[in-house]
Amino acid sequence: MSEQVLKRLYSVREAARYLGVVSPWSVRNLQKLRTLPCVRQGRRVLFDIHDLERHIENHKTEVHDGHDLSPQET
Repeated sequence: MSEQVLKRLYSVREAARYLGVVSPWSVRNLQKLRTLPCVRQGRRVLFDIHDLERHIENHKTEVHDGHDLSPQET
């Protein structure tokens, strides 16, 4: 029986896709602002899936009744 290994570290491009941002530079900016921790392996910059999840959770906003939405979002 083969055991599946789950990926834990993501490249800048993969992290951008995971977070749903348009550009990998957005992820680089989050890293430079120290909003998103990174792991360095030599010259490579990698992002831990747990940190990506934490970033998503920390930046969620609640919509209560729709009155706080702009007209474009309704």
